[in-house]
Amino acid sequence: MALFERLYELHGQIEREGERFELILGDGILSWRRPEGGVLHPILLKRIQLQFDADAPEFKFVETGTPTEIYSALFRSMNDVDGKLLGKCREEVEKRGYHPMGAGLTSGFLRKFAQLLNAQGQYADSLPLRIETDHPRISRNPYIFLRSRSLGFTTAIEAILEDIQKRDEFSPSLMNIVGIETRPSVGDIDPEDYVEPTAPMGNEDVDILLSKPANPEQLKLAQRLEQHGSVVVQGPPGTGKTHTIANLLGHLLAQGKSVLVTSHTSKALRVLREKVVESLQPLCVSVLESDLDSRKQLEGSVSKIVERLTSSDTKDLQRRAETLTKARANLLGRSSRRVAISSAPGMANTATSWWQARPSRPAQPHDSLPLARTTTPGFPRRWCSALLSRLAKPNSTSFIEATRQ
Repeated sequence: MALFERLYELHGQIEREGERFELILGDGILSWRRPEGGVLHPILLKRIQLQFDADAPEFKFVETGTPTEIYSALFRSMNDVDGKLLGKCREEVEKRGYHPMGAGLTSGFLRKFAQLLNAQGQYADSLPLRIETDHPRISRNPYIFLRSRSLGFTTAIEAILEDIQKRDEFSPSLMNIVGIETRPSVGDIDPEDYVEPTAPMGNEDVDILLSKPANPEQLKLAQRLEQHGSVVVQGPPGTGKTHTIANLLGHLLAQGKSVLVTSHTSKALRVLREKVVESLQPLCVSVLESDLDSRKQLEGSVSKIVERLTSSDTKDLQRRAETLTKARANLLGRSSRRVAISSAPGMANTATSWWQARPSRPAQPHDSLPLARTTTPGFPRRWCSALLSRLAKPNSTSFIEATRQ
């Protein structure tokens, strides 16, 4: 019962602080007395999850599908440990897939790893969990522990550093982030020739396909993104940043691009996914603190994509795209003409302003009628006159008299 209560407490902590902590299965316990301090820690790590079935009730430890990793951060301060050998061992673990709960293959790797650390390195299937000697010892004694997620950044950064050594070209956006200015990604526009984009008439742009309602500012953001390859948007909560990102996702997907969205918290990613239009949500796969949830999203996305591909015909989709393109161009043309008319000198966008700017005309019947009680100030007398003329028939006298009072 004590174990169940401990797992229940652990499960609650993970549910509350899943963005800060992750559950790890570790084995290959390294014990080593060193000048900078003793070491007693597993070197083979694998992420797992704790599931709770309230109906049973029971707890289950399940794998997340992530590969086994070597805890290389443990050796960063050890100058006598060859970093290149650690890199080769890490590649071997990734290639062979050694598991912390594995048998012969895992034991063989740990035995070799002990020798690589030090000529006097030792391996044993089981040793007491305490630091005893000045040379490394590795033993088999798997256990589960909770660690801060920030520790996972080390492995990611090391992978990025290795990838940088192999690359000849880098993303312009990444170079801008680190302070290396690049030329605009579209059209080779010189920065000195850059002109601030303006929203076109009708608050629309033929080349920008947004999936949600947008304002001129969002159109300008899309234009700047096309010209510069990067843009910064700042604002307090509730000012529409998430809505803007969801809109830009639709625009970029329409161009056939893949989009990576990162966030400090997984909650923000969930909210963003909900903001994306429903038809595009199956294309959004979130890597959250729950690897099983991420896998379910991936499976759901693949299923929807396969369903769409198998149930749709390429020619039909092409014809539909052409039809929608023509319909959109027609709407944009009509919208531009409407804006051009309403923007003409002397013409405003309200009936009152339009009537105030009307040309003079001869007096008409019923112009002398008081209109204060029949309509709002400035309402066209001609319209009111026509209305009263139609009502000036039998059975309408009471209405007219009441209006004139």
